[in-house]
Amino acid sequence: MRLATTLLATIITAATTVAAQPHTEPWYGFFGFGSLRIDAQGRVTTLNTNNTPSSFGTSSGTVDVDDRTLLHGVWRSQPPGAESRYLLTVDPSGTILRSVQVTQPTSMGQLIGWTSVRLDDDGSYLFLDDRLIRLQPVCRVYRVSRSGIVTTAVNTGTMVTLNSLVVGIDDGDYYVLERGSSGGLHRFDRAGRVVASIPLQGLSSSSGLAQDLTTGEFWFGVSGTILRVTRNGVVSTVRNPSPPLTRETPHGLGFDRASAAQRRVLLSPRGIGPPHPVWWFDVGANSFTTLVASTSEPPRELTPPREVATIESMPRQWEYRLHFAAHPGKAYALALSLSGVRPATRLPDGRSIWLNVDALTAPSLDGRLFPVLRNNAGSLDANGRATVNLDLRGIPAATGFNVWALAVVLDPAAPLGIAVIADPVRIRI
Repeated sequence: MRLATTLLATIITAATTVAAQPHTEPWYGFFGFGSLRIDAQGRVTTLNTNNTPSSFGTSSGTVDVDDRTLLHGVWRSQPPGAESRYLLTVDPSGTILRSVQVTQPTSMGQLIGWTSVRLDDDGSYLFLDDRLIRLQPVCRVYRVSRSGIVTTAVNTGTMVTLNSLVVGIDDGDYYVLERGSSGGLHRFDRAGRVVASIPLQGLSSSSGLAQDLTTGEFWFGVSGTILRVTRNGVVSTVRNPSPPLTRETPHGLGFDRASAAQRRVLLSPRGIGPPHPVWWFDVGANSFTTLVASTSEPPRELTPPREVATIESMPRQWEYRLHFAAHPGKAYALALSLSGVRPATRLPDGRSIWLNVDALTAPSLDGRLFPVLRNNAGSLDANGRATVNLDLRGIPAATGFNVWALAVVLDPAAPLGIAVIADPVRIRI
């Protein structure tokens, strides 16, 4: 397969010097009552202003594999003092495509924190919720299936003021940030059990939480400082308080995957405003560049487009749903690995291929895994979509391990012949 051969050769032997590639993809931000899109030039488009009853308020959100579909975590107080949480699927015009009530209204309930919405490895949606009911903390991470069925994924017990949620790319565990005097970064396994808790002081305001693909560390903001925590609990400071973050807490935070060689982080500080800017932070140079001078509100979460989603369609059957909206008809390829995402292969243009080449990679590309792996290379349709199928029903002994996947779009006119490198995804067999 020529497409697979081209990709594999690039992964293994990338050696040609190519100019570093600028950031070109849009970002999506979620704020108090809607969401916005920020292009590479810093132009802001308000996608919706939550065209819902005034009793709704958006807390957070993410982007599904269809980058025209936004998932919002919202609350509604009806009657006052009895908040309910909803997961809304909203299109860019603000039209609600679906509403799922995640929690029931409870008398004497009090909304005290944020929600956080993420996609899980099986295609379901994770919905973090924290509140007080009769002065007792009731904090959960709920799972909402694509058909709208709500179950509890994690019962966080007495933890309060939960802030953000990340699904770890290395292990699939759930990492939850808790602010307050007893705050910390808590890790839960897939069964909802606490694996580790890392105490963190000074988490007095909300902060975005993001995982750095380069190191596996988790980054977040505290009172003008960006902190990072390794998975084994080592805490360090990315930068010390200095302008322009002296009195600001990084509210939204995301990594620019197009600048792996010279790492940049996108930040939206939360402080007394307006203005509410969005900055690029160059980690090596310890310098800021303004991308957006001011937004209507500071985006609490910042996320790039989602090009790949994993969905367990049936027991032991997975779909890798691909959507590269800007590249209809272009060639694509998807490779697998059993050994994780780092150290990555650094390309000469500054990008990285976040997939370790091992004994599974070449067979996954050249067709030797058929019919277990189907449609792993081909052409995107007119909408930039494709579906890759992994079917392990015929191999019952294959269980108890992780599989990582990475998809790319190939284009002879692009640097190194690769137009887009999607973020890696992980499933647990």
